[in-house]
Amino acid sequence: SAAFRVGRLECLSKINFNTDFEALDERQEKEGRSTFFEVFHSVRLPSLSELDLNNMSIQKQDVLWVCEGVAAGNFPSLRSVDFSGTGLDLECMNIMFGGGGFVCQTGLPALETLQLSYTLSGWGLSALRDCLSSGRTRNIRVLGVECCELNDESMGVLAEIIRGGYLSRLEDLDLENNRFGREGMYAFFGSVSERVVPALKTLRLGTNRLEGGIRALAAALEEGRLRSLGKVAISYCDLTNESMRVVGEALGRR
Repeated sequence: SAAFRVGRLECLSKINFNTDFEALDERQEKEGRSTFFEVFHSVRLPSLSELDLNNMSIQKQDVLWVCEGVAAGNFPSLRSVDFSGTGLDLECMNIMFGGGGFVCQTGLPALETLQLSYTLSGWGLSALRDCLSSGRTRNIRVLGVECCELNDESMGVLAEIIRGGYLSRLEDLDLENNRFGREGMYAFFGSVSERVVPALKTLRLGTNRLEGGIRALAAALEEGRLRSLGKVAISYCDLTNESMRVVGEALGRR
């Protein structure tokens, strides 16, 4: 952290944590990580392009410091960020993307990969929507929101994002292991078209309650609204034989 503060690491382009804390007791680990992450809200790293916090199990305050750094424009070159398995929640999303009354002037203009899986980020999709609609972040190609408490209401917000054309470069979308069902399926697939998601190649929907809304997916496929789609994952969704027939026929008519 001292090296960051005095500017000796301004040229750093990638931060990837693969740390073994087994040698430290719990108090040392917590204090050490907090001291380190505190620098992120005040230190500018103009060359940083990749930040990977995946499964670090860091505390919410540590995540907040990183989000405050994003809002302050400290990482203008960031192309890939992975918050998977961290304490990211609604407040963090609002700070990072300028929702809920928080101000974020810069966004993440270079961002291409945003991984939020296994967090509570689903509660803060409206902040992401506001950031995308403002043009502060418009280049996302990979969006991971697996196991993020996405419900039908959250899928409605995602539908607004899609319909607005704010994810026109999206190639990979992971929605697995969430809580949405029929209403969310119809909202989402009612928004997709070749115009707004022309690059989408991979869509993961597994471990969701798809049965009631499977015809929405089938209609999008059959009507050619997902022409670039090469892979759709629907495992562990308790689909009936009839639902599988509907999807199969839709794929056959593409």
